[in-house]
Parts: sequence; structure tokens; C-alpha cells
Amino acid sequence: HTLAQERLAKELVDDGADLVIGHHPHVVEDVALYRGKPVFYSLGNFVFDQYFSTDVMEGLGVTLTLENEYADYALTGYATMESRSAPYVMSTTSSSALYARVLQNVPGAELERGTFSVPR
Repeated sequence: HTLAQERLAKELVDDGADLVIGHHPHVVEDVALYRGKPVFYSLGNFVFDQYFSTDVMEGLGVTLTLENEYADYALTGYATMESRSAPYVMSTTSSSALYARVLQNVPGAELERGTFSVPR
């Protein structure tokens, strides 16, 4: 992610956002916590019709569950079949590698499963 994205995310949280989900660069970017609030810098693509790079053929889904005093997040890795623009859920091996890359700076994240929790 860029410094401009980071500044904007921090400003949004400082102004009261409990969650920031970014988009547009067509690639999955890292997840961070700022003041205990998750910032997903980019979820990448769900469906994309250009196949020049594996990175633009990947995307993340995010499930948020609010129970008790925690916000639980679960990621789902998606990829697009080359030349068909048909999304599918990644294999466990591929998704675990993606989760490990994007969640490396999230304390307590379960990298293989793509999950983490934060106090509400």
C-alpha cells in the first residue's frame, strides 16, 4: 500500500471508523491494525478480465461476525480462471500462502485459516 492510503486509513479510524476496506489497485494488499481497528488496504479482484499477472487474478472475501465483545474476521481467497473470468475459491495451500502474506502484521492472526479477532 502507499503512504497516501495509510494516511487516509488512519484519518478514517481517527474520525470514528471501526473498519476500513480499500479497493482499486486490482491486487490484494496487506491488512493492518490501527488503534485496534482493521484496515484492509485492498481486497484485489473478484472477477477481472485481464490475465497478465497472477496478482490481478486474486481476490479476498471478508466475513465479519459480531459476537460478544469481539469482531471476528475470516478471509476467503479467490482466484480467476485464466481466459474465463470465472472466480473460484482457492485451494487450502494457495489461500494459506495468501493469508500469510496479507496478515503478517496482524497480531494473533491464524495465518493458515485466514482469521483474526479484535475487541469491539
